[in-house]
Amino acid sequence: MKTRTQCEIYEFSRKLLEPRWSRRHDRYVSTGFDREIGHENREVPHEIVNAVYNNAFRINDSYPPPAGEIALMAREMGKYAVLAVATGLIDDSDRPLIGYRYFWLEKPADDEGVDGIGTLLAWWLDRKSPCFQLQPSSYYKNAFKNDSFVSLDRNNYIQEYCTDSVDNYLQEISIQQNLENVNFPDCREFHTLALLLRQKYSLPLHWAFQVSQLECPEQFSLIHSKVNGRERLTVKLDRFSRSFSNVSESLSNPSQIKRCLLELARNKDVDRNLQKLVTYLSASDSYHWDWQSIIDKTALKGYNLTSARYRALLAILKPVPEIFTWLDWLRRKRGNKRLWRAGISLQNQLIEACKSSSSTEINFIDNRFDDIIDALLISEKYKNIPIFFQEKQWLLTRSKSFWVDCFYDSADYYLSELLARLDDGKSSENYPLDRLRKKILDSSTEQPLSKRERARYESLARLFARIKSYDLAALFYQFSRGEVPAYIYRRVKFPFIELKKSSRFFSSIALALDGLKHDISLLLDKLTRT
Repeated sequence: MKTRTQCEIYEFSRKLLEPRWSRRHDRYVSTGFDREIGHENREVPHEIVNAVYNNAFRINDSYPPPAGEIALMAREMGKYAVLAVATGLIDDSDRPLIGYRYFWLEKPADDEGVDGIGTLLAWWLDRKSPCFQLQPSSYYKNAFKNDSFVSLDRNNYIQEYCTDSVDNYLQEISIQQNLENVNFPDCREFHTLALLLRQKYSLPLHWAFQVSQLECPEQFSLIHSKVNGRERLTVKLDRFSRSFSNVSESLSNPSQIKRCLLELARNKDVDRNLQKLVTYLSASDSYHWDWQSIIDKTALKGYNLTSARYRALLAILKPVPEIFTWLDWLRRKRGNKRLWRAGISLQNQLIEACKSSSSTEINFIDNRFDDIIDALLISEKYKNIPIFFQEKQWLLTRSKSFWVDCFYDSADYYLSELLARLDDGKSSENYPLDRLRKKILDSSTEQPLSKRERARYESLARLFARIKSYDLAALFYQFSRGEVPAYIYRRVKFPFIELKKSSRFFSSIALALDGLKHDISLLLDKLTRT
């Protein structure tokens, strides 16, 4: 095999937070994600940075390589060649995670015959196949040093590793692009097939070897997948991505939005992704996004922090009914405070990013949460999902989050609007409480309320009483019970209708008893889990 000049080989890796030792697993487990590019022993070229952030070397985190195995991804980009080695890990919540170790070189400008990926593979095998290792930060201080290796010639490489099997696969690919039950005992044979496809079909060298499920398979021209011992080959002769968007660019299509939301849910590059999301929200209402293309079903599975953050984002980005799906999901895991805290924390980060945005066009905060609060107040059920009063009460009055502040603001708005509408006599079908107000103010209505309606309006009264919006609480107590608890009656400033003060002693402490029952329930729930 004809040799060429020496090539300097550099590396970097995905950087995770300081791991901890797990006695149960007898190994280190990750405590979280830091950033995609770290531990570099030379500044990483912009072209490679863009490729990494655009998922050019990314396996779906839920489908890591099996224990003891690795997956390879390689790509040539102009004068650069990159080899990524993926290793399966777990985090401290027993969720799958993937570690990536990248090796790259710059091909000599005066030698067009150099096989950059082939050189990296030869070096990697010669150095006993180094891969990502989850270790304390002290391990990395002297771990990454650049190395050099004699470059290899592309044509000679093909002559060396073009076996009969490779020739047969090349012939089959001319007939069909999906081959089952293939076998590649050597990654160099697989790379040789990629070189031959480049010669025959002008395919770019963008391949993946021994992967289970790629994050963006459309970015690869040749894929070798291995699932449950079965190997499959997929070739894309005319469907692959040839370029990447700049990492500093804003979102522009469903694929980028999908990736942005997933990275936020996985706590990756939060500041950068929030900035991109806020910029896009200022120009595009998320209600009208192509959600069918954006939603990642894998992220919705299970009860973990990633799912909690992902569902929390959808709750405020998707059309209003999604808030009910989120609350129902939280209700099923009410005892796990980490889940709802993680979700609300990310929601709050998005809100703060929106508020601090320099864009004057952004109306996400003002309009979206008005819609959500309105829907929570007037809805009892969505499709087959019941919306329990306890869920509304927790979110709007007990969650100690921005939701409570939003509810306070909404109550003030409702009060001022009702007063204004009483003065001018105007009504709007689009205003969420107008239908209730119309019933309340219609003195000619003699038809008694159903038990369900009374319960519905009393729940509104209790919610408003919790935040000391006594005028609205009195309104709904009068409508539901026909009387107003004394402690609320005394605090009313603007009676919308004639109110009747309750003479029943227990009415004045009913709200407190409701809260006490709820607190006792939570305490017992907690004790049973300890």
